[in-house]
Amino acid sequence: MQQLADAGLKIRVSGSVRGAISGGSDWGAAVLQAWTDADQALWAGVLNFWFLGRVFDRVRS
Repeated sequence: MQQLADAGLKIRVSGSVRGAISGGSDWGAAVLQAWTDADQALWAGVLNFWFLGRVFDRVRS
């Protein structure tokens, strides 16, 4: 995380993930526990929008 902060990236971490990491848990396991169905649905919408936008751009050209 320090390397990312040094690169100028700011990361917001939820309290539960931060608590798990500071408690000695692996960050990957903490993120998997914090990931919800709503997060997955939102991410799927973003990816669909992006990929479909690329398809429509190619069709128009």
